[in-house]
Amino acid sequence: MRHTKKADTHRPRTLLGLALAALCGCSGAPAKPDPQPQVKSNHKMVNPLDLDDDGKDGMQVEGALGTMDQSAVQAGMSRPMLEITSCFDSRQRTQPYLGGRASLQFRITRDGKVKTVRLQESNLGSMELERCILAAARGATFERPRGGEAEFGYSVEFQGRIQPVPWDPGMVRTELDENREKLTTIKEGRKTEALVPPSGLTVTMYVNGRGKAVSAGMNALEEIDEEFATHFLEVLKEIKFEQPQGSYAKVTFTW
Repeated sequence: MRHTKKADTHRPRTLLGLALAALCGCSGAPAKPDPQPQVKSNHKMVNPLDLDDDGKDGMQVEGALGTMDQSAVQAGMSRPMLEITSCFDSRQRTQPYLGGRASLQFRITRDGKVKTVRLQESNLGSMELERCILAAARGATFERPRGGEAEFGYSVEFQGRIQPVPWDPGMVRTELDENREKLTTIKEGRKTEALVPPSGLTVTMYVNGRGKAVSAGMNALEEIDEEFATHFLEVLKEIKFEQPQGSYAKVTFTW
């Protein structure tokens, strides 16, 4: 039988959340929380990985061909998590509204190296932060999976110093529709190039008190073309949106 570890619903004001969302095999023994998180940072971890009473790993991360213990995953992610925390801290100094959750999908080779890692979901609203997180994740190394290559999901969560006003996607739909062609078309002189959005494109952005998008990030079901991402976000920041009631608003929309 397969189980998914549920995250703790209590989140302090400033936090870094860590959760495994993978195909898991259960050892059958009851699990209890590890009293001390193993990743040292200025943030508190939510839902530290559990161990069985006898000290053995209670769950395993299973891939298409191989398996990895949760403890091995956490050990391999300890150094990248420090880099990921630094990614967030450096950007939050000038963008105090940044916050949210990013879910990464890993494929690990037989020798414990990262074969691929992609941004499965994210509502952080910063392409620069998302790229920094992916770069840190690519540098992770793990124990060798048992039985072949392994796959697992890994999530991080941050809370900003300023809580933006949540917006429904309908708050920006009119402006997006009016600028749909401009968002997906590059015009240079007489030359026009139509850009194809990736399948399942989801965008999260922050709008300031003047109605301008000050930061945005994106994820999709397939790889996002660099040219498309850069152009789309540049045009997005030129659009005039409604002014939020607070200092910032946060909205996630699908394209």
